[in-house]
Amino acid sequence: MILFWKKSCSSCAYWRKLLLEFQQQNRNIRLFDVDVELDPGLAEEHEIFHLPAIYVYRDGDYYGEVQCEAHLGNLQECLNRALSQPPQEMP
Repeated sequence: MILFWKKSCSSCAYWRKLLLEFQQQNRNIRLFDVDVELDPGLAEEHEIFHLPAIYVYRDGDYYGEVQCEAHLGNLQECLNRALSQPPQEMP
């Protein structure tokens, strides 16, 4: 998963904390975070419209953006749903 965020965004900070906890519980999950203020080019390349934005990749394939309430159970359910679908075209 890739988290696009910025330090001044409180929702971003909450999601970052949640994703780090999720990663601790799911050691097979790799989390990368991109501070859009430090790397605006990467955010532009992925056409980030709002923050936080969480994108799911597996084996180099893109499976969409995580869009759910910020709770561990919801996150697992959303991730499972995304990965059960065929890969999508990258943004």
